[in-house]
Amino acid sequence: MKFLPTLLLATLLIVSIVVSCRMQGPKNQQATTYINKLDTNKAIAELHIRESFFQLDSIHEKIGILSERIDTLELTYYFGFCDCQRWIVSNIHDRVLTEHKDLDKLDPRGQIEFNLDKHGYYIESATKELELDWRIHVNGTKVKFIGREYMGKGLPKDGGFTVPNPPHGKVFRYYSYEIIKPYKAWGPPIFTIDKKTGDTLDEPTILTVK
Repeated sequence: MKFLPTLLLATLLIVSIVVSCRMQGPKNQQATTYINKLDTNKAIAELHIRESFFQLDSIHEKIGILSERIDTLELTYYFGFCDCQRWIVSNIHDRVLTEHKDLDKLDPRGQIEFNLDKHGYYIESATKELELDWRIHVNGTKVKFIGREYMGKGLPKDGGFTVPNPPHGKVFRYYSYEIIKPYKAWGPPIFTIDKKTGDTLDEPTILTVK
């Protein structure tokens, strides 16, 4: 599970939001021109994201601190701008979403904090083939996992953390996943030119796959 591409794209998007807010006054708009316009249908068709994968033959593998119990979890991705648990129990996420409609926006202003010890998970794929496509790491994406939970708090193998001491938490080792439609995914960037400075900017895009 790689966090770095998501962190980089999210950071770029936040910078775009902040810069846009600073440049837009009550009477002025950001003066940009598009170099390329996104063909949404074509971009979605070219994603080629594997939406489900199963390797249940190894679900009974013997790992010392892995629970014997097999569970099915539906988790929702939520990037809380920390190297911490980024998968929230879906019904908890959805309950908060009814009160905070902008919950899944990437702008950190007004961010909601979940009880990660209780409702948050790290996920760990049983094999490389089961690793999720990093492009679906967009707030609000739901995935159904079948697997087993490690006993006690810990960290996933190959978590891709960017800080030396990330918080320990519940870890779910999965042998099957299914991305629930509709879901969002990172798409190709849109390039623009700032008419005032001549600078070329690339803006990340998010696609909705139905």
